[in-house]
Amino acid sequence: MIHRVHQHGGFTSVELLLVLALSAMILGGAVVSYGTLMRSQPSVSSMVAVPLGVTRSQNFYGTPSNTVDVGMAPQYGALSLAEELREQFLTDTLSATAVYCLPRDGINTWRPSVIAYNSSTDDELDTPQKFRAHIIAHAGVSSSLYRDYRNPLNDGTVVPQNASIFVLGYRKYSGYLKVNAIYDIDLIRFTGTTEPKWLHSALHHL
Repeated sequence: MIHRVHQHGGFTSVELLLVLALSAMILGGAVVSYGTLMRSQPSVSSMVAVPLGVTRSQNFYGTPSNTVDVGMAPQYGALSLAEELREQFLTDTLSATAVYCLPRDGINTWRPSVIAYNSSTDDELDTPQKFRAHIIAHAGVSSSLYRDYRNPLNDGTVVPQNASIFVLGYRKYSGYLKVNAIYDIDLIRFTGTTEPKWLHSALHHL
């Protein structure tokens, strides 16, 4: 005669102890992480007034204020904006017909949407120096706005602190170059001479 033995489902005491131990470790780690996040929250969300001066605030932010409020590091919102700007720069340059980087010392005050260009009479714009010479000759740009800078550290000239990157694209009509975007990169010292410098980037889609 065969007797059937019915076994009840469930955990053994060893399995229960193992599950409880793992649960305690996971919950403990979550509590520690949550506590760290809560303690760092004031520094993440705190703001500081950066003294840029009226001229720079008007140029970069369109406001006559002397200061600009920015988040203190670590500031994850600013990091996400920087990542978005980087992705946009890659997208713009990959789809461009030409990209020129012009160094400068002061603030960029020239942001055109098109640039006059005649392919039959004007020189080829195959270098940033030729692009600079072209906009000086045909767009009325001051020769002091952008630097004629080449072979850095070889001629003893002072290294420019700022730069503007012109991203050109296709245009249906002849006689003009289309400016898709201008990226301004400025190394700015705060209004006090003893205060630190701040690297500022701005995008102008045209």
